[in-house]
Amino acid sequence: MFGQRIARLAPRGARLTYALRPGSVAPANPQSLNYVETWSRNQRAKAGALTGPRFEQTVSELQPQPMSAME
Repeated sequence: MFGQRIARLAPRGARLTYALRPGSVAPANPQSLNYVETWSRNQRAKAGALTGPRFEQTVSELQPQPMSAME
């Protein structure tokens, strides 16, 4: 249904596509403008810093469990 509405608004002969174009993805940023390498041996590169779990401690019993604000 949504695709049909868009198709009516699109110019004749245009095809809808949901794939990314190669130029539409931003290039990877360097580590820093003035320091290309990591600062320490145990620091992950910027490309790897945004992957994986947010917290290394995943045992839920050891995580903070504050009281609910709904009470």
